[in-house]
Order: sequence, then C-alpha cells, then structure tokens
Amino acid sequence: MLRKKGAKRIYAVAPCAPLDTVLLLRKYAEDVFVLNIQKFGAFAVASYYQDFRDPSDEEVLKALKEVDP
Repeated sequence: MLRKKGAKRIYAVAPCAPLDTVLLLRKYAEDVFVLNIQKFGAFAVASYYQDFRDPSDEEVLKALKEVDP
C-alpha cells in the first residue's frame, strides 16, 4: 500500500520484535531498525515495558481529538 501511495523508501522501526518478524519486514522495507530482537521463545511486547497498560476510553478519545480536532 505504501508503494502504491508513492513511497520511495520504507523504513520499519520498533523498540522490540521477534526475529521472524524482522526477517519478514526486511522483504518489504529498505531498512529495519529494532533495538531488541527476540531470537528464541515466546514474545510479548509488554515484557519490554515498565508500564504497558491499555489506555482508557477517555485517553483514546482525547488523543483522537488532538490528531483530528
């Protein structure tokens, strides 16, 4: 979709990701930047954060208003 929209270069950036996802993204992006690549075992993004909670409905609505007033 990004290529169809005219993107000349695509970068994938994430703080953490499993190795198989990084390898998959390399097929589609010119460059993939991941700070912590999980090579083996189960993967959970939440395990890399001190506070990885679901935002409240109010927080989501506030963020959406800030993006599209």
